[in-house]
Amino acid sequence: MQDENKKEPKKGHVYVAAFESIPDLCKIGCSEDANVRLLKTGRTFVPGDVRYRYVEVEDMYGEESLMQDVFDKYHHEKEWYKGCQDIAWKAIVLMAKGGHYYEYSPEEEESGGTPSEKAVKMQNWTLPRLCRAAEIPDDAIFVLDSDPNTTVKRLEGSRVECQGEPMSLSRAAKNIKGLEVQPPPFHHWRYEGKLLEEIKQDLIKKGVKP
Repeated sequence: MQDENKKEPKKGHVYVAAFESIPDLCKIGCSEDANVRLLKTGRTFVPGDVRYRYVEVEDMYGEESLMQDVFDKYHHEKEWYKGCQDIAWKAIVLMAKGGHYYEYSPEEEESGGTPSEKAVKMQNWTLPRLCRAAEIPDDAIFVLDSDPNTTVKRLEGSRVECQGEPMSLSRAAKNIKGLEVQPPPFHHWRYEGKLLEEIKQDLIKKGVKP
């Protein structure tokens, strides 16, 4: 059954923002326009200068949820995360599909500039991209590598149904196996007998890009 609370895919920006006045925290979120959203946040709600990076994505809600799942153990409250600013700063670069992300700092504004475009050479395989490339169906069943009786069902976007709740593959493996941190998403789940990570590597060898 479709999740009634699930938002329809919408093009926009996924961002990581940092504020000088609260150096231990960073904000991970999404907006149709990160520049409007974050400059307003920096000037209205949080005193101090804001610095941020963002990427343009086709499904800002799905990609935001994926990022927030990855940083779940650092969650502070709402869209705020504690003690992970440096790695979140790097993660937004890795998310950049098509090889670009955008960066803003107060210095750019003073010089009359706009968020600068940065080039990166990284590939980011999410579950929807892997399933699309490997032609894995929307209602696929994934089997835990260590227990063939433990399965999860693919939902829309980057979620699977695990123990009656929607979550990422990483969180599902962490919860079931009792791991301290969330593992990479494709290392613990099989589809038709093959690890998702193996399926991904086979696609990469064939020159398929996410």
